[in-house]
Amino acid sequence: FEISGLIAVGEYRIRIDNPQNYTIEYSETHGKVAINKKGLIVNTTALELEYGTPLTSGALQTTFDGLAQGEDETSVFPNGIPYYFIDGSTRIELGEVINVGTYQIRIDETATIPKNYFLEYGVDHGDFIITPKELIIDPQSVIKEYGQPITASEIDLLFAGFAYDDNSNVVFSQGIIYYFIDENDPGSVYLDVFPRDVGIYEIRINEDETFFENYTLAYAITSGRYTIEKKALSFAINDLVIEEGDVILNSD
Repeated sequence: FEISGLIAVGEYRIRIDNPQNYTIEYSETHGKVAINKKGLIVNTTALELEYGTPLTSGALQTTFDGLAQGEDETSVFPNGIPYYFIDGSTRIELGEVINVGTYQIRIDETATIPKNYFLEYGVDHGDFIITPKELIIDPQSVIKEYGQPITASEIDLLFAGFAYDDNSNVVFSQGIIYYFIDENDPGSVYLDVFPRDVGIYEIRINEDETFFENYTLAYAITSGRYTIEKKALSFAINDLVIEEGDVILNSD
């Protein structure tokens, strides 16, 4: 290497070129030149995406402070910036399914990448945040006659808005707990029990008792209701014959 331009990280023997009238011999203590890696300050803009939104490296915007003259991002990362994420002590690769939460953004460092630099993260380096996705719940109508029993298995829910390969069995893996709201008296809420009186009731998922993650719940405009209808009551009245002046008692 000539003494000009950039020299890659490494250790180099020092040599003198073409002296006049002499041959050069180098002693055992003749020194070397060591080129050490330079610190490169990384600042990535914080990024917030909804759960399930595809993420590519192009969505992450990073600037570097400390590049040597004549170098840029492409020369340091010729194959693109190798991002990954950290959740506590867990490493998550770009492209993996990531749950709702806040993650540290990191750039992979190997023996050769980034070339000639070691990375330091600046004060403006942001996090990657995954926010919950809205899941639309559409309960189907259930109609019962007063006095008829009902179980949770008779409630049928339709869902819209799952991400990835999620489904109701994955998201609500521990089952669903319901509660009910009297449509004519919203202050009347039935927790852990089914309504028994005649009426129309909104069907809701008890979010305090039902385990799920990565979603917020909303209900479709077309949501069905749990309706308890009046039961027909049959009875017969026997003929009653009285004489004029008799008093009729309830026992009669």
